[in-house]
Amino acid sequence: MQNFMLMDMMTEPDTAQRAPVKILSEREQEVFPMIGQGLASQEIADHMSLLVKTVESYRRRIKEKLHLSNTPKLIQRAVQWVEDYEAC
Repeated sequence: MQNFMLMDMMTEPDTAQRAPVKILSEREQEVFPMIGQGLASQEIADHMSLLVKTVESYRRRIKEKLHLSNTPKLIQRAVQWVEDYEAC
């Protein structure tokens, strides 16, 4: 379901907040909205049947791909993305 949310957003006109999501892998696209929903790495790992270390790797790669310097900025971007999607 998370991928469908991202696919919907990617078909709309690009904005500074939405365009970078296109470069995320499928798994990163699943993790990104969960971060925005306030889930911790352990909760994401449990939900996706992954190791916490794997989720942390996804978070790190998302930060790199979106050029975010720290975790609070990642969370802020993910929350904004979720809010933008829910507003549509």
